[in-house]
Amino acid sequence: MESEASQTMSLKVLVEKEKNRIVFVEANKDFVDVLFSFLTLPIGTIVRLTREHFLKEKIGCLNNLYESLEKFDEDFLSSEHKGILLRPRCATDVYCRDLKVNLVECNKSKYYACCKADCSFVSYYQNDSCPCGEAIYCEVNLLDPVPEGGSGFIKPTVRFMITDDFQVLPMSTMAGLSLLANFGALDGSKIEERLLNIGKDEEFPHLSFKGCLGNLYKSVHDFDVNKFYKSEEMKAILLDPKLAPGTSYNNKLIGIEEAANLSCSTLSSLFKTEYIDLSSESPLWEVKIGGGLVKGPSMFMVTDSLSIAPLSPISGISLINRLKVPLSDIQELETLRLLVASLVSRSALTDAFVLKETKQET
Repeated sequence: MESEASQTMSLKVLVEKEKNRIVFVEANKDFVDVLFSFLTLPIGTIVRLTREHFLKEKIGCLNNLYESLEKFDEDFLSSEHKGILLRPRCATDVYCRDLKVNLVECNKSKYYACCKADCSFVSYYQNDSCPCGEAIYCEVNLLDPVPEGGSGFIKPTVRFMITDDFQVLPMSTMAGLSLLANFGALDGSKIEERLLNIGKDEEFPHLSFKGCLGNLYKSVHDFDVNKFYKSEEMKAILLDPKLAPGTSYNNKLIGIEEAANLSCSTLSSLFKTEYIDLSSESPLWEVKIGGGLVKGPSMFMVTDSLSIAPLSPISGISLINRLKVPLSDIQELETLRLLVASLVSRSALTDAFVLKETKQET
């Protein structure tokens, strides 16, 4: 088990004393890798972490959506599919196993393989079925904690400056002076250096960076591949993160792609591996992974705050007729608008659809 010290980072922080605001943080690869990994986290994971750490800030309507899923019974959602949604896997697990602060514990992620000799298929889920038709009953045990080439995305030789609004800059005297000038703090008496210990169960989960992820994404985009990233693949993973295999759905309104399934050869190229036969440990059953998760055909009532409850078809049609709600197709733009509203609003449906129509009429 990892020691408590290995899950903690010490950061040098430059603070403007009068307003008690951070000018910038000086950090190495370890902290920047953790920050950049935020861009790869599934939304379900972010909601779960805020709940587990008792954070006061709620993410728009997504807490209601998460709680609704928890309440769904087997008539509408199997326990396996519910687990996929409530504790979604991250498609970048293999590259984040040894992050200095591992919020989602990727080092505990498991992988499962078809045991047919000429098949290389690897799944994130034990009860998945292999495209070759065989059941998946081998666990792929990764014997190395760190993948070949090291964990994370950034080269280890570079140091960075991170501003209060999540701009990540290569360390330089000129950049530091520019930031100090922005705070009117070129006079050394107005600033002080502090040492901040950051860890999973300490201050890190409680830091508030609301509204800064756009700056973080821009920093990832602007960084030169050859100078800062371990490879072009690492930058691509951060700029265009994929869903974990098995979590997409048939009607891909938003167009988010699903990552390709891992293969035994890919895992073997990154880690020392061993295969554990699980067929004798418990009865095997297969669950169809992918193509959608909720059982159908079903009808649900979705409130303005994105609480979801089953609704009988007769009651649903009666409610629609009574409210005179038009039955129109929701397309990609409307779905994206709803996604954004769910992140920032407590009345996502109104903000995404009703207010949009009002603005168009004026």
